[in-house]
Amino acid sequence: MGYTLVCPPPKLCTDNGIMIAWNGMEKWTAGVGVAKDIDAIDIEPKATLGINMIEDVRSCNISLKKKGIKLLPKKVKC
Repeated sequence: MGYTLVCPPPKLCTDNGIMIAWNGMEKWTAGVGVAKDIDAIDIEPKATLGINMIEDVRSCNISLKKKGIKLLPKKVKC
C-alpha cells in the first residue's frame, strides 16, 4: 500500500513533551508545517497531527456494543 510506519523508541513514549518534540522533528524532517517567519505563527490550543475526521465519523451514526478491552503487553516493538 506504500505506507511507512514510523515509531519512536518505546522509552520515548511515556512523556507528552517528548512525543511533542518527536512530532516536531518528524514535521521538520518532512518539511511540513515548518514556519519560516516566527512572527507569522498563530498560537493554537491544539496541535493537529492529521486530518480532522470527527464530523465525518459522527455523520455515519456508528453504534458499537461495549466489550472488554485487552491491554497490549508492556513491551511492544514497532
